[in-house]
Amino acid sequence: MGKQAQVSESSATAWAPDGVEREVYLINGQQPGPLIEVDEGDDLEIFVKNDLAVETSIHWHGLLQRGTPQMDGVPGVTQKPIKPGGNFTYRFSVRNEYGFYWYHSHFRTHYSDAFRGALIVHPSPSRARPFETLATNALHRQDLLQAERRAESILLNDWTQESSNTIYARYIETGVFPHCVNSILANGRGRIWCLPEQTQAEKGLSPRGCSAPMMFRSGFDAKSLPPESCLPTTTEYLTIQANQTQGWLALNLVNSGSVSKLSISLDAHSFYVYAADGLYTELREAKVLHISIGQRYSVMIELNQKPGKYALRYATYPMGDMQQVLESQAIVSYLMPNNTSSPTVVPEDPNIIWALTNGSAKTDNTVLDPVDLRPYERVEPPTEAADVTLSFAINQTGIVTWVMSQYSYEEAETPILYGDGSDGWRANTTFHIPMNSTVDVIMAVANNSMDMSGMAVVLVEGEEVLPRLLGPSHPDTSSANETDQLILSARLSEGEDFGRLLMTCLGLVVVVVILLVVQTVAVKGWVSSSYVMLEGNCEGQLDKRKVMIRGGW
Repeated sequence: MGKQAQVSESSATAWAPDGVEREVYLINGQQPGPLIEVDEGDDLEIFVKNDLAVETSIHWHGLLQRGTPQMDGVPGVTQKPIKPGGNFTYRFSVRNEYGFYWYHSHFRTHYSDAFRGALIVHPSPSRARPFETLATNALHRQDLLQAERRAESILLNDWTQESSNTIYARYIETGVFPHCVNSILANGRGRIWCLPEQTQAEKGLSPRGCSAPMMFRSGFDAKSLPPESCLPTTTEYLTIQANQTQGWLALNLVNSGSVSKLSISLDAHSFYVYAADGLYTELREAKVLHISIGQRYSVMIELNQKPGKYALRYATYPMGDMQQVLESQAIVSYLMPNNTSSPTVVPEDPNIIWALTNGSAKTDNTVLDPVDLRPYERVEPPTEAADVTLSFAINQTGIVTWVMSQYSYEEAETPILYGDGSDGWRANTTFHIPMNSTVDVIMAVANNSMDMSGMAVVLVEGEEVLPRLLGPSHPDTSSANETDQLILSARLSEGEDFGRLLMTCLGLVVVVVILLVVQTVAVKGWVSSSYVMLEGNCEGQLDKRKVMIRGGW
């Protein structure tokens, strides 16, 4: 069945999501953009009109784009950007795809200016659901299925009072990674929270809970940065209405932010995680979730507490260059059946709050470990030896410069997907591999890299790409922790014409894309000085260790 939608990227508009007005880019006049809902097997047609004064494109994060690589929305790789006043129609199918996804600008850093939205592909009724094990009878099962169908999609993101262009320009000038945001939003709502003065003094943190930056370009120091201040606001939190009659609430959660990993918990309730990055997983119960940039979880929540308003808490989780202590919340509100009175706010009780202000879980409260996730429908990776092995050394050679094996990526004027006609087709960062090959991609932080924190992260988008040793079902987020070697495996069936692997590093973007076109695979090492991860997952470390990605075609 075909589904059509029209998206208008309106001109820059004044907006105050956390109580402080700034210029933003809206989609159809709203933030986040409109929710796109389709069913598994649908064909989508989305018309995009660019009313902005800047070029743009839209990337459909996590969707495989089988047979339609030109619709992936990545300038320089799959398409040319949409010029101001221009338009582009995205046409693709979600055949054999289901789950929670999101879309965002893939041009420069503009998705940080509110250019994002949610996309849900409702699974076929014939698919088995992992949460069905929670049902005690047929009626209970129907309640769970209805909760999934009506799941609330929550886009969480860090937020700044300055535009991404301003922050990017300061980063390039001073070399200071954008390490201090103003607030955290849930579906475009939030408020500014300031760190208590006593905590500032005890921890050596700023009013916004930030630590001092450590790396500057020559000639710059802390005095080169604008003075930091923090004035709390009282704007309304997002409220999520739940129906206790049905007993369950389902949430789709995504960290759609720019630089901050997040910790999420719901007072007095547990999360039953049933999907990760759009695919069903074996059911896992946890009190606290740590969600990296671009990562997505779908959870069931049993409404088994006293009716009222409960805090859905989220906080920045310090890592790498982001050492900020910042929190905010949304509200989950529910009543008993036939009760028409307004729910009351549940008093703050340390015994029902699962996480600390810095995002760490309190003792004895379970945190979801992505390593423990297993795909609900098992897809075995290839076991044969590699036909081709590619080794890359990730190296920060300057304050704002990264390279992979001595080469930095430059965006092609003509998309690489265009083949020989592209200026990027024969670039040093493009690799051509025979069809039906098994490929090992090994990445390590160079010994002489200026980035001694070694925050290298794996983000994978491709054709059924699975972490082979660690076991999660994520097709587009994985990580290397401690001394683990991470092997990701992928298959691309005959007749498919696009597969890709993307690898990111916190602080700057380092992306490897494996792009299959007809009889060749182009591997593009993308080393960018952009401060925001246009694709992202920020979890785990790669510090003088190797990460291996295995791809079998």
